[in-house]
Amino acid sequence: MAPRLPKRIDAEIYDRLNESINSGIAIPELQLHGLIRKAEKLQASHKYACLAAIYSHALDYERTVENVENAINSLGYGSDEQDCVDNILSALTNNMLFSDVLYLSKKFPILLNYKSWQKESYNAALCNFDLYHCERIVSDFGLLDGEETKNYEEYWCYLDNDTQLVNKANEYMAHVLGGLTALVRKNNLRIESFNFHLAFDGFEDYIEVIVSLLNTSMDKAIDLEFEWHAHIAKFYVSEAQLCNMAFSIEGA
Repeated sequence: MAPRLPKRIDAEIYDRLNESINSGIAIPELQLHGLIRKAEKLQASHKYACLAAIYSHALDYERTVENVENAINSLGYGSDEQDCVDNILSALTNNMLFSDVLYLSKKFPILLNYKSWQKESYNAALCNFDLYHCERIVSDFGLLDGEETKNYEEYWCYLDNDTQLVNKANEYMAHVLGGLTALVRKNNLRIESFNFHLAFDGFEDYIEVIVSLLNTSMDKAIDLEFEWHAHIAKFYVSEAQLCNMAFSIEGA
């Protein structure tokens, strides 16, 4: 029998994080510090990608973004860093940090050379009603072949092709998503899925946003939804398109 090769440190770290997510059992703080020490032994971009994943798991969003930026700055330009790029992207999208995906896409345009980042940047822009960014991605790269990508032009139509309304919708969704991020972090919860789409109720179009939280009871989900709605209501909207948006939280 051939000897077993030792598992790479980064693979060991990701396996431990995924094990915790799949089981729903939190990693003790002492073990998290141990994973951080292991990650710090890695080289350049992979070190920062692992640190970003660990801090994302710990819901420390500031350090997550800081290490994502460090990883990007450490990428070998001209080389294929697909695994590293996918890992730092996951550190952001696992917690639905859409505004940070957008911010980094604009600060580091080289990221859009990667298909995975094109897709997530497009989706993040759509959820934030940053339709200009969607338009730029489609113009520069086209819609991804074989991918189910929502057509941003439908959202322009939903907002009556009104530039001022699009800008207000962008501000509104920044407020909505910021409140969701703060709520999830405060309650130490994880998002299983985030569904943002155009719907039709038989009379008119509307936007539906459904958030599914891991290891959350129905009663807890109702309480969180009520708290989220209280935050959303602090941003005044009177336009029909923005009023016709439904936000819900489900337990999973």
